[in-house]
Amino acid sequence: MKRMAGMDQEGVYQEGLDQDSPVRRWAEMFRENARSAEARLRQELQAAGGPLVEPVDGDPLHMWVTFVYFGPAARVSLHSSLAMAAGVPTLPLVRLAGDVWAVALKVRHDVATTYQFVVDDPLAGLSLDDLFRLTVRDPARAAALMAQLNASAVADPCNPHRMPPQNAWSAGRDPAAEPEERWDSVLTMPAAQPLDWPGPPAAERGRLEQHTFTSTRLGNQRVAAVYTPPGYRPDAGPYPLLVCLDAELMVTWDFAEPMDRLIAAGRIPPLVAVYVGNIDPGMRMVELAANAGFVAMLADELLPWIRQRLAVTTDPSQTLIAGASLGGLTAVYAALERPDIFGGALSMSGSFWIGDPAGPSGPLAPGPYDEPEWPVRWAAQLPRRPVRIWLDAGILENTPVGPIQGTTLLASNRHLRNVLQARGYEVGYYEAPGGHDPASWIRTFPRGLAWLLGRS
Repeated sequence: MKRMAGMDQEGVYQEGLDQDSPVRRWAEMFRENARSAEARLRQELQAAGGPLVEPVDGDPLHMWVTFVYFGPAARVSLHSSLAMAAGVPTLPLVRLAGDVWAVALKVRHDVATTYQFVVDDPLAGLSLDDLFRLTVRDPARAAALMAQLNASAVADPCNPHRMPPQNAWSAGRDPAAEPEERWDSVLTMPAAQPLDWPGPPAAERGRLEQHTFTSTRLGNQRVAAVYTPPGYRPDAGPYPLLVCLDAELMVTWDFAEPMDRLIAAGRIPPLVAVYVGNIDPGMRMVELAANAGFVAMLADELLPWIRQRLAVTTDPSQTLIAGASLGGLTAVYAALERPDIFGGALSMSGSFWIGDPAGPSGPLAPGPYDEPEWPVRWAAQLPRRPVRIWLDAGILENTPVGPIQGTTLLASNRHLRNVLQARGYEVGYYEAPGGHDPASWIRTFPRGLAWLLGRS
């Protein structure tokens, strides 16, 4: 049977009838007695509270995970970082009988990630390469497809563990406003890091206030959500300052809770954070692709704006910037571009695979002969900066990105780590057992923040 590229190490896509696949076993049971098999399958799914997880013979690192959907459809797919690891945005499920669909994957025993079922999948047949090219070259069409995906995707009704849907964020919608039956279901493997790390809930939560920030330099305005820690007092400052990109991501998935917990546990000092919003998904791809004008806006407009309002530090060593994906790229780029402002960067799944922003094709749509990993080469030739950098990437992010066949997101993070360490930078690095999604980032964010600001 066919094996899809990118899954051989961290997860193997099974078409459903491979000799050792649990789906083959279920298919045989359905052929013998479909009604009895469906009743048993429903019972086991309800007892498991989600996908069926079972050992893989002779492989202690991986476990079989069987995803099952019940319902009428022409086709059903799995939308997940597990699919992206195979080089596709969605994986097809096999019809066992009637309205019963299933797919089985080998997944590492410590992975945490999200998934949805997609009914009559609008992305069927598309590779990640196809979708990425469409996103760059025809954003309106890509947004329309993501809207269709969002409307066709459903949570696993057997799994009570859910998060607001990432595909709604990608389509420029408010994930928290989506009906809960369309949220992402969370797969937490037996050895995965608990979501409540790094300690019990804080007795008090910090305060989050929404503002509108106008940039004269960029000629636009955006949301800026400001977090102040429990017990904030102007006379107790100056407080360390954290600039978080992608406010929509950080606020929706409550990245303030890990800060509250770390502060309550004495792991980091109380700090102020400002979450910087995006204009829209298309503009995000412009502003967060190593854009010097955007970084100048942060350094020369946003920070003076926040310092006029709150008692925050002017010390670069206590001024950090954080982001995920393109936001992770921009966090590191900002720290290396403006070390007079940012003394530390926290990057989650940073997009260091991009091409040269000044190249004829642009950073996100390089031509077939363009070289990827421009940020790695750029960092290598800079004079050493007095900054500390945290990098993390998921083990599932190891498939070629979009039109760039010469690297992967995971590989580009490894390369940047090696270059920075060779140049004498202090670098924190972690390969997360997860993918390109908030279920992984909400676990890595506290690690990076504690490393950058942590107290012994």
